[in-house]
Amino acid sequence: MKTMNKKERSTQHYSSSQKILFVGEGDFSFSACLARQFGSAVNMVATSLDPEEMVYTKHWSCETHLEELKRLGCLVLHEVDVKEMSRHPTLIHMEFDFIVFNFPHAGHFPWLCERNVQLIKMHRKLLKAFFESASEMLSSGGEVHVTHRDDFPYNRWKVEKLAKGAGLYLKEKVEFQKDYPGYHNKRGGGIKSNKTFPLKDSYTFKFSVITWESKDDDDEDNDAMRQKEFMNPGNGLNEKSVRERLRPRDAELERVEAGLARARALIREGTTNWSSISAPVGADYVPQGDIYRNATAFHRSYLLMEKLFKIFIYKEGEPPLFHNGPCKSIYSIEGVFFSLMEGDTHFRTQDPDEAHVYFLPFSVVMIIHHLFDPIVRDKYVMKHVVSDYVKVISQKYRYWNRSLGADHFMLSCHDWGPRATWYVPQLYYNSIRLLCNANTSECFNPRKDASIPEINLIDGETIGLTGGLPPSKRTILAFFAGGLHGRIRPALLQHWKEKDEQVQVYETLPEGLSYPDLMKKSKYCICPSGHEVASPRIVEAIYAECVPVLISQHYVLPFSDVLDWGSFSIQVSVNEIPNLKKILLGIPQDRYIRMQERVKQVQQHFVVNNPPKRFDVFHMIIHSIWLRRLNVAI
Repeated sequence: MKTMNKKERSTQHYSSSQKILFVGEGDFSFSACLARQFGSAVNMVATSLDPEEMVYTKHWSCETHLEELKRLGCLVLHEVDVKEMSRHPTLIHMEFDFIVFNFPHAGHFPWLCERNVQLIKMHRKLLKAFFESASEMLSSGGEVHVTHRDDFPYNRWKVEKLAKGAGLYLKEKVEFQKDYPGYHNKRGGGIKSNKTFPLKDSYTFKFSVITWESKDDDDEDNDAMRQKEFMNPGNGLNEKSVRERLRPRDAELERVEAGLARARALIREGTTNWSSISAPVGADYVPQGDIYRNATAFHRSYLLMEKLFKIFIYKEGEPPLFHNGPCKSIYSIEGVFFSLMEGDTHFRTQDPDEAHVYFLPFSVVMIIHHLFDPIVRDKYVMKHVVSDYVKVISQKYRYWNRSLGADHFMLSCHDWGPRATWYVPQLYYNSIRLLCNANTSECFNPRKDASIPEINLIDGETIGLTGGLPPSKRTILAFFAGGLHGRIRPALLQHWKEKDEQVQVYETLPEGLSYPDLMKKSKYCICPSGHEVASPRIVEAIYAECVPVLISQHYVLPFSDVLDWGSFSIQVSVNEIPNLKKILLGIPQDRYIRMQERVKQVQQHFVVNNPPKRFDVFHMIIHSIWLRRLNVAI
């Protein structure tokens, strides 16, 4: 998996854009060192042969390294035998740019010294099986790195010959420089398992899969010799096995990625063959105007989405925790999306091989409603449900493991939606998270995560929610009514609560006043964040054709990669709250009229329809997923 447009960090032979598997780790100090250098470990899988409990027993120094790796998003696996790792249930569908095995060893035995022939044979057997397994797990152009002492008796292991027997050739042999801060090599066996050993005459052997490009084109003798060796059945390699080895192991993924690459090119191009991506019959809306950051690019992207995009929904899991969500609350977008997505026939596919993304259909709202005890307040119920679900689908299907979750998505409008992803590092760091609580101070990443609107469907009805008075009949300058919670609202109510006829701010609405009617009579609707950054008042304002006044911090607005919020809303900082009336009165009437017209135009992108209609909120959410998938090449 390679993330598009992400700053790359590198150290020694490795970089943060490469998918790296570490095997035979002792105290995990080597993989932890690279993770620190990269600032992230989402591209890494680190494994040990020993069970987790044994690792802690043999290597007391491992605890901080393992904690750091998991915090930075590394997938840590124990009880991984390098001889059979290509068949490991988690690794079986993964491919890696580098597979790293530092100082392999078959075990320590008191009656056998390192020069003993029997022990050397054991070492050779271990490496032979390792090379055979590793060669099946390399991506195109991938490398196997074995760091090993090359003095006597270790040079009798014949590392190059063993690799060659598995179809790997030596690209380079470089002296091992212990320039990895915090790395400590470990014996790994016996009572001295946590002790280091001398690293004299140590080298990193870099191997790659034998291909026709591996040969020296200028040396005819070498060419003939290598061709003979390459096709020698005695080495376990023949023409058929070579073709098998060079053939892409996931043709479906290659096809999907090729289609996405073409889509990226079409969106970027100024001139496009529109006949190939024309709008559906009867479609009359063409995005245009100032509400869009780039109307032409959005339209082109949207049409490609309609033509190409396919979503697979995992069928595992039973309601009410899965495939189900609320439709009558401020979290209703969860239930609406689940319902519409499950019944969709345009984007949904039953064939996972043709899918571009995979939906994890767990509902955070329903997990909390059914399993969370308000007295005990054990938030780990989410950990058990979410981590167990990912474990099930990763063992049953190959799609999660091949991308480390980068082409998977979840959706939640609950305040604890981000928390639900903490417990699976790949879900947190790699997967697409559709969240109402799109807070950048809580690690919301706009490059891979998408902000969705919080919509309060009080009674579940979606009809008759839009409309308001014309600008000439809107007699209230600004309006807000809502509870005193969060960090922003106290300042708003302190300055404006029931103190001004033009700026009407209430904590509790007086009897006889109607909340919807007041919004429809107001020029501006104040939308401050509450406990979390998102607020249903933003969509309520848009429905009432009232210009939203946004007061928030660290909030990524819904669909902001497509919509220019500055064209149809006012954004006010917290320290400007005392000057709110002055700011709004200072807006010229003609500018207000233009903004109000744009609110009416953008309204269609936030409306819930059943069945869905083009460019409505369901399709805008799908488009947000589409854009994030375009940002990732797997």
